[in-house]
Amino acid sequence: MTESDKPPRSLIKQPASIGHEDVVKELATLKVELDRYARKTIGQPLLNDIGDNDRGTCALHPDSLMAVLIPFLNWEDQNGQAYRAFVDPKHVLGASIKGLPENVPAEEVVKRIERYATYFGSRDNALYIWYKPLGLFIAHEGKHRVAFMRSHDQPAIAAWVQEAGYPAPSRITIIEPSDDRDEWLAMLDGRYIQVLRRPNLARKILDAYGVSTERWQNIEHLPEEEMVRLAIYERRLHRPARTRKERDRTLDLQALLARKARDSQEQYFHCHDLEIYRLDWKRNIAVMCFLLFAGLLLLTFDHEWPIKAGIGLVGVTSGMMLSQELMRFKGPRKLKS
Repeated sequence: MTESDKPPRSLIKQPASIGHEDVVKELATLKVELDRYARKTIGQPLLNDIGDNDRGTCALHPDSLMAVLIPFLNWEDQNGQAYRAFVDPKHVLGASIKGLPENVPAEEVVKRIERYATYFGSRDNALYIWYKPLGLFIAHEGKHRVAFMRSHDQPAIAAWVQEAGYPAPSRITIIEPSDDRDEWLAMLDGRYIQVLRRPNLARKILDAYGVSTERWQNIEHLPEEEMVRLAIYERRLHRPARTRKERDRTLDLQALLARKARDSQEQYFHCHDLEIYRLDWKRNIAVMCFLLFAGLLLLTFDHEWPIKAGIGLVGVTSGMMLSQELMRFKGPRKLKS
């Protein structure tokens, strides 16, 4: 039996704590209200700032917004096939991209309510990603109908639902910065670090989910905070992300420590390997060529002192050339780069 043949499920009531459900509902309501700022002179730039999108021209796509707000949102895989279900629009983040609910002609309202409430169609009509642990739906298709059904106090939308996981609260830790000017961080499994781009809102959501907040120095077995923050700045993880891939927005502490240990290993270097102390080859070669030429020229004279001086210059030049090949330096591996 295919999913189209199975009876639709009811996901209107969810097994979530009252406090967490209230946060989800407020978040969904906030998204509806934010959509009203789209395409306005000041409103659109505000949305672009919130969503880390400098080129936005319409309401924020819910998946893009939530990726900014919630760390590790797509860390877990989506589970199984999509199925038909009735979903409470108050739990769904949609987007009024092509118009607001009041833009629907009055003569179409009743028909549209009936269609949105009963017609499942295909996944192209309405497909909602259900982050089940969070009790939150994100509209992939059928974004516009969310605000419409809310505005008419409708209890449910007929939609296809794809389940997606999210790490348990015990796996996540919010890290408060030691310096108020630094970024708040989220840590997964004591290993993976992401920057909270919107820390106040993210903390409210994660706190309701059951995530604890700690200071860096109170967490055992962590590397130095300064070293981690330097690595974050080096990879520009504190700036707007240019990818949806979680791994590209994440700092792996184990990989960081392994790199530090590798870079700290002492080894011998040839002078040509030390990039930061690299010789000025043009000047170096010019000086040696001049000294060698002068020495050879002096050797052509018949007098004793020019010959001795020529031998000395040739010797000095040979010594300079050989010293660059024979000298070795000992230091940490990172000197090479």
